[in-house]
Amino acid sequence: MNEQKIIQLKEHIKAVFFDIDGTYYDQITHRIPDSNIQAVKALQQQGYKVALASARPFSSAIELPVLKDINWDGIVSAGGQEVYDEHYQLIEENNFSQNELNEIFRIAQKHQIPAYVVGDDNFFTMDSSLLEPFKTRFHLTVDKIHPYHGEKALLITLLMPIGFSYEPYFQHMPNVRIQYTGGTNTDLFPKAVTKPSGIHTLMKYWNLADNAYMAFGDSGSDIEMMEDAMLGVCMGNGSEQCKQSADILCGRSDRDGIYNFLKSFDII
Repeated sequence: MNEQKIIQLKEHIKAVFFDIDGTYYDQITHRIPDSNIQAVKALQQQGYKVALASARPFSSAIELPVLKDINWDGIVSAGGQEVYDEHYQLIEENNFSQNELNEIFRIAQKHQIPAYVVGDDNFFTMDSSLLEPFKTRFHLTVDKIHPYHGEKALLITLLMPIGFSYEPYFQHMPNVRIQYTGGTNTDLFPKAVTKPSGIHTLMKYWNLADNAYMAFGDSGSDIEMMEDAMLGVCMGNGSEQCKQSADILCGRSDRDGIYNFLKSFDII
């Protein structure tokens, strides 16, 4: 997409959504760049609705300092399973049924596929050499390791080497959507639940058109959001999949990429 097209789109964009990990929250420095906070405040001053859209459930997202300096207009979490308003009150929730959860974890246990679970409790279902790198990357302090025993699960992240294919294990479950991220972690979501589905709920809540938004992301879990947004912006540190699905690239998350992009197009 050329610069002139972006300038033309500006007047139609009413909201801006940010992925968290690798986008709003920098995973290299493990902090939120000051420039991102400035950018979000400037967007709100310009009248844009501004929200987070993350694969992290709300309970996991707030373990990071994402709510510290910003009064978000909404949050889409757990990959679209949870949608929160400006008061962080839940306005929509779409999860797997208990029978579906039981089957997912039965399969994972049978085939020795470790899972990270976030819900009523946060834990890993079995040990693996992939746990520590995963915890470091996502700034997690979870140490519990035990099998699944019927707990509520808002996020199911499977951990296997890059290139591992999950389709043969879950193809008999029509409501399971496999979300590859490009790394060793792969998320499972209900079929109809995506970041865009959660975003559309917020856009309707704000009385705005479904795709009248700009989105910033960096990984495979942001591809649908990149494609659905009026303007999809992939971080310079993003995966190749995400870059290919975006309309345009910006700078890296650790080098003021978001702020510089918004400033360069006079959006803030």
